[in-house]
Order: sequence, then structure tokens, then C-alpha cells
Amino acid sequence: KINNEFVPTCNDCVCGALGGVFCRRKKDIFMKISDNGRNLLIVNEGKKLTPYPCSRGVPTIGIGCTTYQDGRKVTLKDRPITEKECTDLFNHHIAHAEKWLNNNCKWTNQNQYDALCSFLHQYHIEKYPNTKKAFISGNLPEIRRILTNDFNHADVSKRDGTLKARRQRELTLFNKVA
Repeated sequence: KINNEFVPTCNDCVCGALGGVFCRRKKDIFMKISDNGRNLLIVNEGKKLTPYPCSRGVPTIGIGCTTYQDGRKVTLKDRPITEKECTDLFNHHIAHAEKWLNNNCKWTNQNQYDALCSFLHQYHIEKYPNTKKAFISGNLPEIRRILTNDFNHADVSKRDGTLKARRQRELTLFNKVA
């Protein structure tokens, strides 16, 4: 319902946008991660201003970042970063996920976009061709299956269900009506 009028759903794509008014396939609309999506990533990744080893033992800083803007890898000997540096570093990294989603997945609503940003912040989509294909095609059952799986890449001794809980939070947001 827009301005108290019933508008038919978009027939041209899987977006379900009302009458194409919000359809990103028809308009060049660049989505960005919302505060809700940022908060999900902070819950999923944590936010640490000092370097720490992630579950795989990779030096990480800020909100799950393993490299700096200039491409240098984070080391455990690096100095702490400020809140502003943390925000700037996160914005730099999430911009890659945003750009990929905006170029390839114009079917998403904001909640789906935020959930996929969280997923892409952790995984390089090019390494997972079947996941990439599902995302691009908007294959919702397959995307839900992907988010249901526990892609726990941590050492067997360190598997504690953390990643499974992360995927569940992403799936819950993905399924939430926008």
C-alpha cells in the first residue's frame, strides 16, 4: 500500500517490490548496510581495538578485519586502533561486500542485504562458486540452506558452535520481513 493505494507487486523480478517503485533492478539504487546490519556484525565479530587471534588463529582487529586499508595484514604486535580508525577500517572492508551485492544481487530487501553483508564480510565469495551462483540468481531456498550450514573453518578443537550461531542470526535477519 503506497499513499493508501494498493499497488501490484513487481512482475519483472524476484524483488517483490510494490509496483516496481522500490525495485532495484529498474532503478540504479545503491544500498548500504544499515545500522541493524552493522550491529549484527558487531555481535558476530566482536569489536576489539587491539589485535587478537580469531578462531582460526588469524590476527584480527576492529570488527573482524584481518587487513588494513593499505593491504597490510594485521599482526598481533600492531598498536591498538582508535574508535574512528575502527569505523574507517570497517567501512573500507564492508564497502567491498556492498559493492558486490549492489552489482550482483539487486533482488534483496534491506534485511537480506544486511545478512548477506555479514556473510560476505567473513567469506570471499569468489572461493565459493555455488554460493556465488545462488546469491546472484536469488535462489532463496539455496541461500537459506547455505545460511543454515555450519561452515566452521576453525580447528576441530576450537569448534564451539559460535559460527553456527552466527549463521542462525544471519538467517533470522534474512527471513525477517523488511
